[in-house]
Amino acid sequence: MTLPLDLVIVGAGPSGLAAAIAAQQAGLGYEVLEKGALVNSIFHFPRHMTFFTTADLLEIGGLPFVTPFEKPTQAEGLKYYRKATEAYSLRVALGEEVTGVRALGESDGGARFVVQTRGKDGAGARRARNVVFATGYYDNPNLIGVPGEDLPHVSHYYTTAPGPRSRSCIGARAWPTPSSTGSGPTSRTASRRAPSPRASEPA
Repeated sequence: MTLPLDLVIVGAGPSGLAAAIAAQQAGLGYEVLEKGALVNSIFHFPRHMTFFTTADLLEIGGLPFVTPFEKPTQAEGLKYYRKATEAYSLRVALGEEVTGVRALGESDGGARFVVQTRGKDGAGARRARNVVFATGYYDNPNLIGVPGEDLPHVSHYYTTAPGPRSRSCIGARAWPTPSSTGSGPTSRTASRRAPSPRASEPA
C-alpha cells in the first residue's frame, strides 16, 4: 500500500497553485487535482480581457509578474501561472475531476480522507491526510430565477462576443445582445463589446 499524501489540493487556479507552492516549501507530499486546464477559469476568460487588479496582487510564490501595462491581460495571466508551475515543478494532474471526498472513520495508515476522481484513464482515488478545496467561483454562476435560464442554448459565462460579421447574425433581424448581472470586469467587458442590434439587420 502506498503512503498517503500529506495534502490533496482540489483546483489548479491561482489559489490552488499558491497552496501547492507553500506545501512544497514545507516539505509536504502533495498533489493538485484539476478537472480542466491549468488556471481553468482564466483560460476561459475573454481573450482580450484585462484583470481588474494590478499584477503585484496576482503574484504567487514570490515570483514577479512583469507586464508593460497597468493591469495584465488574460494572455499574460496564463503565461505567468504556467511559468510559476514550471519554476516550482509543481505536481499537478490536469483533466482529473474530483467526484467525491470520503472521510475515513479511523486513520488508515495515516490517511484521513479518500479523494475519488475521474480522468481520461477512468476512476481513481487518492488517500490523503488533509484536503484543500481551491475551486473558486467560476463554475457557480449567480442564477437570477427567470424562465428560460436553464435552456441548453443559454450561457452563464461570457467568453468573447462575436464580431458584426459573424455567421451567427447572417439573415437575423435582431442581435442577441449579451447581458450581465453585476459590475465586475466581465460585466463591463460584455457591455463594451456588445454590438449594436442594427449591425445584424439586412440592408
